[in-house]
Amino acid sequence: MPLHEYIHHPIALDIVHNGATFQIAGLTNNSYLAEAHEVRHCVLMYHTLGEYVLEVAKKRLADMLYVGLTEKHRESATMFANIVGAQVISQHTISSSSAELATNDHPEQSSITNTISNANDQGNSTYQTLEDVSSTGKDEVARDNLTVGKLMEAYESCISSLRNSQSERRVNSLKRISPVNFTKEARRQVPDVVIQEIASLNSLDVELYNYAQHIFTEQQGHMTQRMVYAENLATALSSSAYPNFYVFPSWKVLSLSITGNVENSKAT
Repeated sequence: MPLHEYIHHPIALDIVHNGATFQIAGLTNNSYLAEAHEVRHCVLMYHTLGEYVLEVAKKRLADMLYVGLTEKHRESATMFANIVGAQVISQHTISSSSAELATNDHPEQSSITNTISNANDQGNSTYQTLEDVSSTGKDEVARDNLTVGKLMEAYESCISSLRNSQSERRVNSLKRISPVNFTKEARRQVPDVVIQEIASLNSLDVELYNYAQHIFTEQQGHMTQRMVYAENLATALSSSAYPNFYVFPSWKVLSLSITGNVENSKAT
């Protein structure tokens, strides 16, 4: 089937075009909502209704803890490690430190421990995995191994093999539909009018993608600010009366700060 015919095929119109927008909005063909198909059908008939679906998708995207971009895979992985990974690591460390304090012969300390462990309420599902690790008696091992640097090392070790396997799957898949040519040169031969029509049919996805790029840029800015702050803090600590602190990652400094506050509370 020629490309200009395929883009107007009923299946393409129903589940391919603007697929990302409908997916994030929860209106796919596999949605648990019985009305999902009707909503998609209405959007196809009355294009202005698509703006409402787009706003729902944007709201859900903005509420996500982290947004990455496929074409910026490594930058996205770095951001994930610094935003999500660092948060989970700090939660795990704070909780572990609090648990150690709770084992002392001071029952009144339990209220302080609960306050600390409840102070962070994001990333609970991932944090539960870390709780399972500590419950097996491997708390110290988990705490030592979980760092942002370790996460990035794991990413670097697997990304090359992952790309190779994806490339092999792509080649094998295209063999099944030979003699269709999907080379870059063949793509350049697609008429501009067809490309413009595809962009028009996927206008919701195009706008959602632009919005995701905006979120990604904001996340990068916030991450850079936090990293600069952490470096400045490490520099200040290295030149202070506590020179050994600067060798600790920022999440350990956070843990030590909170632990110190708890100890001061005990002393008073």
